[in-house]
Amino acid sequence: LSRDPFETHDANDLHVSRIIETIVGQDMKRVEVTGNFLLWNGCYWEQRDNLTPLLDKLADTVKKHINDINKRKYTEPKTFFAKFAEWRNLDLDDEKKLVETIDGLLELENSIYKKLTASNSRNQLINMVASRQFIKPENLDRNTDKLVFTNGYYDCVSGEIFPNDRGQNATICIAHDYIEPDEESVNMWSEYLHSLGFDEDTLE
Repeated sequence: LSRDPFETHDANDLHVSRIIETIVGQDMKRVEVTGNFLLWNGCYWEQRDNLTPLLDKLADTVKKHINDINKRKYTEPKTFFAKFAEWRNLDLDDEKKLVETIDGLLELENSIYKKLTASNSRNQLINMVASRQFIKPENLDRNTDKLVFTNGYYDCVSGEIFPNDRGQNATICIAHDYIEPDEESVNMWSEYLHSLGFDEDTLE
């Protein structure tokens, strides 16, 4: 067992919102003024009307964790109880305490799951998390010399390709992989720019 990401002593809205922020907070933002949501999709910040996909994903993770505990405590009880006792610093011989702790954990995680799936509590949780994840509109898409592709961003200054990252704050992406141009393509592009009347200094 690894450390339980949902470990907490309470399932109130504040604690659950902190869990959401800890696990998926880096993948969400809310734009000041407009109130729009942004979700990181691995390439750029995608605009969304709501955070349903994010909460669905987290709810699925909680449910899988619950199911995993329920399955392992019956299919491999000795191994499971030994690891659980070590994880929680419990006496392996105190079976009653072990069972009570596991049942308490399952009850707590079920409460968290219900909050993540109930529409009324979802809205409250989203507002609480989003209030700590605001970004100013002027801080989006500021790096105009960096073109975002699906396989990375192209730095127009250095001529290099780099992995896409959240810090770019890009909301625009060219929906294709960047492919290094061959000599023929470079020559055609150069001829085109010259045909527009650009001088050599400008092209440089």
